[in-house]
Amino acid sequence: DRLNSRATDAADVIAGRLAMAKKELEHFEAYEYLIVNEDLDVAYDALRSIFVATQREIRRTREHAEGLIQQVRDS
Repeated sequence: DRLNSRATDAADVIAGRLAMAKKELEHFEAYEYLIVNEDLDVAYDALRSIFVATQREIRRTREHAEGLIQQVRDS
C-alpha cells in the first residue's frame, strides 16, 4: 500500500520490488540483520547502528588492538 500510495514508481516496478522482498524474506535466516523500512528515520537509525557496530568488530580492528597491546607491554 505504501509503495502504491507514493505514486513514484510504475506498477511493474512495484511488483518487481515486492517479488524481490518476498524472495529475501524466504531466506531471512541467511541474513545477519533485518531492517524493515516502515519508518525512514527508524530504518536509518537501525542501519547506522549496524554500520557503527561492525566498524568496531575485532576482525576489523585487530591491527589497532595489537598495536595498543604492544604499547602497553613496552611501557
